[in-house]
Amino acid sequence: MLAWLTIALIAAVSVSTRYVPTAEQLRAAFDQGQRFYASGAYDQAIERFQLVADSRSDLLDEKAVRVVVGEVDAPQDEVARYQIGNAYFKMAEEALGRTGGNRDRRAREAQRTAADSLFDRATGQFLETERAATVPQLRALA
Repeated sequence: MLAWLTIALIAAVSVSTRYVPTAEQLRAAFDQGQRFYASGAYDQAIERFQLVADSRSDLLDEKAVRVVVGEVDAPQDEVARYQIGNAYFKMAEEALGRTGGNRDRRAREAQRTAADSLFDRATGQFLETERAATVPQLRALA
């Protein structure tokens, strides 16, 4: 009986202490996202920003981890969500730009459809940022 109780206790502790990123790890992920964004690797930037935006833990106050981007000083998770929107917007602009150089009507329509989908994703991220932002300047940007 004691062996089963010990096993149950160990299992409960391991489940409750699953991997929780530290503030430093989240800041590093955000900084990687910024570098990917600046280099035009928007899909990789989105992955890094998504990691930051989706991080939730009872052991870390995500709102206390702040970043300054331009004139905005805001919680990192909120800025990450906004940056995801920016990355989707840039990807949409690139997709739209490729339509002009393509003579195949079907390919142009496919690229426009892809661009529209990316613009929709960007809009969704901006609306989510606007809804959840705790800083008025970030809400205004979104």
